[in-house]
Amino acid sequence: MYKLCVFDMDGTFVNSIGDIADAMNRSLVAMGYKTYPEEDYCRMVGDGMRVLCERALPNDDKDELEKLISLYKEDYLNNCCVRTAPYDGMVDLIYDLKRNGIKSAILSNKPHEQVMEISEKIFEKDLFDEIIGNSDRFPTKPAPDSLYYIMDKYNAMNNETVYIGDSDVDMILGKKAGVYTIGAAWGFRGEQELLNAGADDIAHNAEELCSLILK
Repeated sequence: MYKLCVFDMDGTFVNSIGDIADAMNRSLVAMGYKTYPEEDYCRMVGDGMRVLCERALPNDDKDELEKLISLYKEDYLNNCCVRTAPYDGMVDLIYDLKRNGIKSAILSNKPHEQVMEISEKIFEKDLFDEIIGNSDRFPTKPAPDSLYYIMDKYNAMNNETVYIGDSDVDMILGKKAGVYTIGAAWGFRGEQELLNAGADDIAHNAEELCSLILK
């Protein structure tokens, strides 16, 4: 039986791509740049806010990058829960895990304050045992430091931990940490990327995910 399940946030637990796209496109327009279709952002996210801004900016001007980061950070923080919502069945899944004595956590490359803003507005209080976004405490995923921290805090060994995510970054993180990885095929990147990155299993919905965890 697993003791700990750690979830990526965007594209795994919540569908946030609409709010991300809207905030970035508004920021780009404010700077006089072209916008991107919403679906393009599915390939641009996953490595943190700075990398997202680097990918969205059509040049490598460092001053412009810092301006875009500032605009996007403020806009997104104020508008991160307009269209964002948990994927079907995911909240019920967490309660299933609780009933089986399994701890749950969110681990995201999104800035920590943005992660907490979403969690406070969308999740019920204490739904997760631990929520960690990107900060100076740990390097961004796929570095395993933050995952090791959660495992240590909840006394979960490698073979007692599951990591669930929707991108190659997530699967690489799980492999580095030596834990069981499940790819969320409903997410932003799709099943093939997860398989190519070495996912131990693939789930296509929350029901399949629950079965894989509790098997």
